[in-house]
Amino acid sequence: MRFRRSNESVERTGMGRSGHFRVPTPLTAHLQNRMKAKCNAQRAFTLIELLVVIAIIAILAAILLPALSASKAKASLSKCKSNLRQIGLGLQIYVTDNGNYPYQFVDPGGLLHGLWWFQALEPAVGAFWTNNSVWHCPASKFMETVDDIMGDGGANAVCSYGYNSYGTDEFSSRPGQDLNLGLGRLFTFRNLAPRPAPIRDTSIRAPSDMIACADWIASVPVLGVSTNLIRPYPSDWRAPWHEAGENVVFCDGHVESVKRDRLYSATESARRRWNNDHEPHPAALR
Repeated sequence: MRFRRSNESVERTGMGRSGHFRVPTPLTAHLQNRMKAKCNAQRAFTLIELLVVIAIIAILAAILLPALSASKAKASLSKCKSNLRQIGLGLQIYVTDNGNYPYQFVDPGGLLHGLWWFQALEPAVGAFWTNNSVWHCPASKFMETVDDIMGDGGANAVCSYGYNSYGTDEFSSRPGQDLNLGLGRLFTFRNLAPRPAPIRDTSIRAPSDMIACADWIASVPVLGVSTNLIRPYPSDWRAPWHEAGENVVFCDGHVESVKRDRLYSATESARRRWNNDHEPHPAALR
C-alpha cells in the first residue's frame, strides 16, 4: 500500500496527463526568463547598426529637404501671382468706376487721414490691407502696417507689393518739369509739391506692357508703397523673394515673373514698361 501511494504521488507530481515528465514550476519560470533574456539580447541593435540607420536617415533628409523647399517656393510663387492677379482685377474695377488710376497717396492736409492707393483699392479687391490672404506675399518676412496721417511726422506703410506711381520720373528730381509718367503720384493739398493730374485709362498707351504693381524691394520695414525704376535700390537690400524673379501685374491684368535685373534694367525696352506713354524717357532716369 505504501509503494502504491508513493507511485501515485510520483504520478501526481512528476507526470503530466500526456505522460511526459513535468518540470516543477520554479524551474520552469527560471528557464522562461533565461529564454526571454536571450531573445531580447538577440533583438537589440549594435552601435554599428544604429550608426548605419542614422546615416541612412541623414541621406534621405538631404535628398528630400531640397525638394520640399522647392515645393514650398513654388507654392509661394503661385500664391503671390494669385494675389497680384486679384489686385490687378481690383485696379481694373476701380479704373472702370472712377475713370482714372488712384494716386499713390492723397494728403488732405492738417492731421486728417489721407488715402493710400491700396486703401482706395480695398473695396474693389475685397480685402483690407492687413488681410494676409491677398495683400501679403508668403515669401515676404514683413507684415503689412500703415500710417495715413501726413501731418504727424509723415505717412508711411510697410507692404509686400508696390505701386508704379512715378514710372521713370520723380517730381523732386526736376522741379517744374514733372512728366507724370506713372499711374498716380503723391497728391497733397499742402504747398510742398505740385498737384498732378489724374491718369486716365485712355492715357495708358500699352496696357499689356505697362507695369501696375510688383513685388516690393526692401530688406527693412520702411516706406515701400512705390515700385519705381528710378529708386536707387542697392542690389544687396534683399535677394528676390522668388527665384523665378519678381512678380508683376500689368494694367491689362495679366501677371508675369520677371528677372530682377531685367525688370530694373536701364535699357529702353525695360524703361518703356514703366511709363504710361510707353516711351523710354532716358533723360528722366537719374
